[in-house]
Amino acid sequence: MQQGTSAAFFCIVLAMSLMSSSPGFADGTVDVTYGSTFSGSEGLFFVDSNQAGFDSSNVGVLAVGYFDSSFDVPAESKRLVAEGLDDFLANFNLLASTNFNAAASPGYYTNVGTFSEQSVGSRPYLMTLEGIGSFSEASSATAIGLFTDTKFSSLPYGGDPIGTPYDLATTISFDTVLLGRHVSASGFSDGNAYASQQLLNLPRVWGGSSYLTENWLYLDWFGIFYQDEVTNWVYHHHLGWLHPEGSNPDGFWIYLPIFDSWAFTGSSFFPLFWLHSEQSWLFITLNEDQSILTQSFDANTQVWTAFETP
Repeated sequence: MQQGTSAAFFCIVLAMSLMSSSPGFADGTVDVTYGSTFSGSEGLFFVDSNQAGFDSSNVGVLAVGYFDSSFDVPAESKRLVAEGLDDFLANFNLLASTNFNAAASPGYYTNVGTFSEQSVGSRPYLMTLEGIGSFSEASSATAIGLFTDTKFSSLPYGGDPIGTPYDLATTISFDTVLLGRHVSASGFSDGNAYASQQLLNLPRVWGGSSYLTENWLYLDWFGIFYQDEVTNWVYHHHLGWLHPEGSNPDGFWIYLPIFDSWAFTGSSFFPLFWLHSEQSWLFITLNEDQSILTQSFDANTQVWTAFETP
């Protein structure tokens, strides 16, 4: 091989090596547009839990990303509480984020970010985080909003050397609100605003609860109960005072003074309880007059029998 040809071949190989090792070359990049948009006189706005638009004086973050495929987004969103925020965010894969410091008007902002191709075909989500100025502070957020829309296209393949355009600022309303709520807006003559929601300071086992009055809550699988904010003891209309231990709402230990024992229950079992002191399952019928009917399962006879409270 002649010297000139060899030099040219070396340069080509070197260039290909450098390009293939450059970030984004192998898979390409995506240029995502996300945030607010308008149609005629109607616009899309992002507001805090008090329905005030985010801007430089009312700080918040807007992020776009996707969740791990094994993560049950609807279920985990429904039962999110403040102490579970870090774990929730650990399953969120950030693609791009911005604050609202340059918002054209409170709550109205559109941004463009670039990310390397990843998880092609996944569903995108928009997230708002209240009370922080950067996604790096996400664990300190006081409220969160989570929105998506079935009209959003899934994450695309990246382009190289020019990034693939990916526009998520295409709708003035979301048909899926997982955290937060839709409220009326007036940034133009009409519009849609999406508010973040405050994170409740409750043990994670009570995730999904809603306040009825101060300290009295309702949880669909558990019923009405009173939460002592200092001790975390709970008063249940049927079961009386009890104390939970654990973090998984599906199954956790709970101390039941009416049986003077620990028991295992949760959203996947209630009103079944594995009573530690008896080493057997109890089924507790909750009557409308707040009385209970307790039955114990005999593993030897495979029969449910009445169980007397100690």
